[in-house]
Amino acid sequence: MTVFHYLNRPRNLAYLFLGLILLTGCVSSPKQESPELASNPPQVWDAPHESIEAPLTEWWKQWEVPGLQSAIQEALKNNQDLQAAAARLESASRTARIAGANMYPQVSGNLSGNRQKQNFIGLPIPGSSGGVSSAKFDTFGANLQLSWELDIWGRIRSAESASIADFEAARSEFVGAQLSLIGQTIKSWFAAMEAVEQVRLAEETVESYQSSEEKIMKRYETGVRSALDVRLARQETSVAQADLAMKLRAKDQALRSLEILIGRYPSAEILPAGEWLVGIEAPPAGLPSEILERRPDLIAAERRLAASGARIREARAALFPRISLTASGGTSTAELDELANSDFSVWALGANLAQPIFQGGRLWNSYQLSKAQRTQALAEYQSTVLSAFAEVESTLASEKFLKEQETRLLSAKEEADRALKLAESQYESGLINFITTLTTRRAALQNESRWLTARRVRIDNRVNLYLALGAGSIQSDEENNPDLASEAEPTEAPVVSWLTQDETR
Repeated sequence: MTVFHYLNRPRNLAYLFLGLILLTGCVSSPKQESPELASNPPQVWDAPHESIEAPLTEWWKQWEVPGLQSAIQEALKNNQDLQAAAARLESASRTARIAGANMYPQVSGNLSGNRQKQNFIGLPIPGSSGGVSSAKFDTFGANLQLSWELDIWGRIRSAESASIADFEAARSEFVGAQLSLIGQTIKSWFAAMEAVEQVRLAEETVESYQSSEEKIMKRYETGVRSALDVRLARQETSVAQADLAMKLRAKDQALRSLEILIGRYPSAEILPAGEWLVGIEAPPAGLPSEILERRPDLIAAERRLAASGARIREARAALFPRISLTASGGTSTAELDELANSDFSVWALGANLAQPIFQGGRLWNSYQLSKAQRTQALAEYQSTVLSAFAEVESTLASEKFLKEQETRLLSAKEEADRALKLAESQYESGLINFITTLTTRRAALQNESRWLTARRVRIDNRVNLYLALGAGSIQSDEENNPDLASEAEPTEAPVVSWLTQDETR
């Protein structure tokens, strides 16, 4: 049996195309790359830290402050920046699927109908008069057309592999956006709590100065105190009222910023409350090399690097010939009701080979461009890794300094409170002047305000440390993208705990 007779059978033709499809194989994500780092990390972190085996996963749940956890969930549901990140992830997923579509045969169907009139000059037709005659013809057709480029050199597979790596990078960036949003919500929540506390302190300060002003005024009227004390008391009351206005403004801005972050209209109606649980344990630092597999931004940078390698292979394969197969089959007849009649069937098989010869340097320069982009991706990966190490080292070091600062400010606050009580008692007894009392009171208020800020800054640093270490749960994205995940090898990425847990690669 000749090849022509073998291919003339539709079943055999289908078997041929199926075999070629299986021959091309499945496309997978590029393998994980481990480029040599420009600055090799040490075995352990340089900054002092606690050594614990495994990082915490749901670290944000440690802060059991009323309303905070519901605010985090609200932010994850309504935050517009996170919605944009989700849309970018969906775009990357669709782009990868589009790139993969070229791996398969392209099939199209066509129905046609044509009525044609032709004139014949000088060829008389029986029954017609003169030398000009005409005739009408009807033609109807139905056919299927199939075309397929054989990916002999791996150009299409490399393009799809690069798109899958881009999707994985976008997935890690989305995970990073989720974790970052959680961190921002926690920090904004405590910033609002601090603003509320600062307003409370400022209000108490105003009340204290107003009370002192009234007492001094009464004593001035009886001649016990001088006009200077009255002027100083009024001055301090005005300063305290101005400070209260500033603190109220800061509170208003903090509340509106928090509401925007969680997706609410900025009406400044939310009111964070509760105790400040600063005594949450610091996260375990682990080893420097571990953050390369935990931090979403590092995973994304590595996937971008892997994608650039796949695009080099794509550009190199574009220099080689392209081999395509085409096939069509259907019917062509003059009668519409005979379209399904196999007696009028027509078919065609074809193959072509196209070798680019001269395109003004486009293909060669595309290849060189992909190599330059690979160099760029490698440099960006190295920079991202170095920045990640710096973030961990600086936040670990800050933990020690901020703890010391908070402890000292708390001690200063307590001593200033005791000094204020003593100064007020001595002023009442006439042992010291009013200026000394004002100075002592101002120091007590400033120390308490600075202590409130130090507590909030320490919480910010604690959140930054969790994010810098890439703390979070680990799972793949197969549940969200089952079709694409079946083609791509999942990359481990830290994600929030409300997604399905899965530690497979």
